Amino acid sequence: MQGLPQISITYNRAKIARYGIRISEINDVVNAAFGGKKAGIVFEGEKRFDLVVRLQEKYRQNIDHIKDIYIPLP
Repeated sequence: MQGLPQISITYNRAKIARYGIRISEINDVVNAAFGGKKAGIVFEGEKRFDLVVRLQEKYRQNIDHIKDIYIPLP
């Protein structure tokens, strides 16, 4: 039996610190990109739907796309 694929990211903490970013912020972006994250609510009449953002499936299939994810700077 095989489990789900996993990724392991090793952070260059010294370089990240120079940009004033926290590891938790990077993890939030990566988690949203691959697992999805609620970004808002869409109203359709009386119905409400969560608006979830994440990468398209073709970009979630290749770990090399992590290198291209934009991380906003403070």
